[in-house]
Amino acid sequence: MLLSGRTAALSPLRRTPAGIPVLDFRIRHGSEQMEAGHVRRVEGEVEAVCVGPLAETIAAAGQGSGARFGGFLANRRQGSSQVVLHVTEFELLKD
Repeated sequence: MLLSGRTAALSPLRRTPAGIPVLDFRIRHGSEQMEAGHVRRVEGEVEAVCVGPLAETIAAAGQGSGARFGGFLANRRQGSSQVVLHVTEFELLKD
């Protein structure tokens, strides 16, 4: 799954007991999409998490950075119905 947007609401970078960096944040997305033959403005935020060295890279880029995010959707935790984008790819976009 690929999603472009801006980093929003970055939580402080934390580490697991094993020292692995983890970053919780939101991605703010806005675009125009075709639906049933009409242009529709789409805006929203997606909850995201990143684990490992990439978490440090996203945290260093800072809030409001325009980027393309790649990853997969999974439940926030076992038994939860809330879906979160687990970011495994990150590319800064030029403004």
